[in-house]
Amino acid sequence: MTEKIRHAAWPSIEDLGDIEDLGDIDELLRKSAKHSLTPEEIKAQRISFVMGMLPPDVTLTRDEVAKLLTDYYG
Repeated sequence: MTEKIRHAAWPSIEDLGDIEDLGDIDELLRKSAKHSLTPEEIKAQRISFVMGMLPPDVTLTRDEVAKLLTDYYG
């Protein structure tokens, strides 16, 4: 499940459509802005945020954080 969530949070550049010149940041940003986050992507972002905010001495795993957030948000 963790692997599935990680991929949901970080879609590949190919998922944004055909961009011939990857240097065209403006076009990439426009396409990204139009992308509506799925519930799975929101969940993955929450997990990532919590993991990043935890102090170094906290030993919660990513799966434990996911379960806590699922219990809280449903």
